[in-house]
Amino acid sequence: MMKKTWFISCCLAALIGLNGCSSSEKEPSQTSTEVQSQVEQLLRLGKRTQETGDHANALGFYQRAYMLDTQNRDALFLLAETTKHSGDLSAVAQVYTNGLNHLPEDTGLLRRYGNILIEQNKLPQAIIQLKKALSIKPNDAQALNSLGVAYDLSGLHDDAQDQYEKSLDEAASDLDTLNNYALSLALSEDYDKAIKTLSPYGKDSTAPKRLRLNLAMLYGLSGDVEMAKKVASQLLDREAVENNLRIYEEMRKMNKAARKTAVLGK
Repeated sequence: MMKKTWFISCCLAALIGLNGCSSSEKEPSQTSTEVQSQVEQLLRLGKRTQETGDHANALGFYQRAYMLDTQNRDALFLLAETTKHSGDLSAVAQVYTNGLNHLPEDTGLLRRYGNILIEQNKLPQAIIQLKKALSIKPNDAQALNSLGVAYDLSGLHDDAQDQYEKSLDEAASDLDTLNNYALSLALSEDYDKAIKTLSPYGKDSTAPKRLRLNLAMLYGLSGDVEMAKKVASQLLDREAVENNLRIYEEMRKMNKAARKTAVLGK
C-alpha cells in the first residue's frame, strides 16, 4: 500500500505443507471438540512464542493449528500476519489463496488478500478481490477504503473518491479513510476540499502525526505557507519545518504528473 503517506526459509516450508492441507488430515479418532482444543492450545503457544520475538517458531505453531482446522480464521490470519515478518509478500498472498480455497466468501479474507495485492502493486487483481468482498458485504467500510486506494494507485481518482465517500458513510470518523480521501482530493488538485477534510485534526494531539503532516503538506501545496508552517511547527523542530516548506515549494513548481508521484510518496 502507499508507504509514506497512505494508511496497505520457514515460510516456504510452511506453505508447502499448506498446499495440500484439508480437514481430512485430522486424526480419525479425534472429536471436533478435541481438535478445537488442540487448535486453541497451538494458537496460545504461537502467541506466547511471538511475544518473545521468535516469529519462526510461532509460524510453526500457527501452521499446525491451521492444518488441523482450515476453517479457523484466527489461525489463518495469524499465519498470514506472521509470514509477513519474512518480507515475502508472495508467501503471504499464497496463504490467503489457500485460505480462500476453504473460505471463498469470507469478506475479511478477501479484503486482506486485496490489501496484500495492493502492496505487491497487483492493482487489477486487488480490485477484483475487493469488489468480490463488496458484492458480499456492500457496506464493508474497510474494503471500500482499500478499493479507494487501489483506484488511486491506478490513477482513477474520481472512482477512488467515490469509494472513500461510501466508506465514510459507514464510518464517518475513520482517520485512515479521511487521510486517504484528502490525499486523493490532492491528486485531483482539489486542495480546498482536501484541507477541509483534515483541518479539524490540525490541532488534535491524539490524531496520527502522519495525518497532521499531510495537512501541512496540503496547505503548502495550496500556497498557504503560513498555515503549512503553523501545522508543521506543532510536530517538527524548526530545521525540519523549514526543510518541509522548501519541499512544498518544490512540489508546487512540479508538473502535474511529478506532483502526483510526490504526493503518493513514491
